[in-house]
Amino acid sequence: MFEHFKKRNKQKQFEKQLINEFLAEHEEYIPKYSPKGLKFDWNIYVYADGEYDIFTSDFLGTYKVGIAQKSPKCLGIDDSVYQYNEEIRKLEKTRLRWGY
Repeated sequence: MFEHFKKRNKQKQFEKQLINEFLAEHEEYIPKYSPKGLKFDWNIYVYADGEYDIFTSDFLGTYKVGIAQKSPKCLGIDDSVYQYNEEIRKLEKTRLRWGY
């Protein structure tokens, strides 16, 4: 039973390391405000990209870091959905809008 907790703790540390490496590379490029002045909140997460071994449940792919805009608290300023493009390190506006 303790093996499960050790394995999960090791996985969390690995994910934290990936996020820290991502931030070290991209933090200065991630916008803090939208073009209309809305403060951005970003959700930075790690996801598995690949397949699992169906017999051992071992993961065979790679882990990647994703970033997504959290929903804004005030829609009156800017209701556009933005995304951060990691490859060109720029903010991109999508055609989506936040709605409540």
